[in-house]
Amino acid sequence: MSESQQTGAVERLLDRLQGESGGQDISVGHILDTIGSRGAGPLLLVPALVAVSPVAAIPGLPTLLALVIVLFAAQILIGRQRLWAPDTLRAREVEAGKVEKTAERLRPVAGFMDRYLARRLTWAASGTATRVAAGAVILLCLLVPPLEVVPGAVVAPMLAIALIGLAMMVNDGIFMLIGLLAAAASVAAGLTLIV
Repeated sequence: MSESQQTGAVERLLDRLQGESGGQDISVGHILDTIGSRGAGPLLLVPALVAVSPVAAIPGLPTLLALVIVLFAAQILIGRQRLWAPDTLRAREVEAGKVEKTAERLRPVAGFMDRYLARRLTWAASGTATRVAAGAVILLCLLVPPLEVVPGAVVAPMLAIALIGLAMMVNDGIFMLIGLLAAAASVAAGLTLIV
């Protein structure tokens, strides 16, 4: 079996991102175009995974990532087929080193996720289910700013978002149901911490 057949969907996405940068700075628009070719899932998955990486210790970054996720989740909720991003966001440059470092830090998580992915219960990861999941993602993102003051508290909602994004990316209904259960638990835990 070749290496490309052994790697899963998430690892291939990271390979593609690293290949696109080619050691040069890359625009956010180019990154969005690269990950967006697999549907809306990666546009939720990648920012959520970054938010659970050590890079997210930068104050304000989880909230910024939550805003980016809301931008895409709202479009999924209303049923847009091609997702839009503002030109100011698309034009921003990301240093090649940061793309490489982030992709490498996400590799263990990606490998773990790829081992458990399959196309199953597709009814739970498409159509109306996707819109319900997008609503849950928006609710989770609303929790991020107040949770950011508690160290590590944004990990739970962002992992739920990552599961939902992953489910959308590979049309895995089981992951979608697990993601929605994780979302419900994250909302309950988050409200407990906030209130």
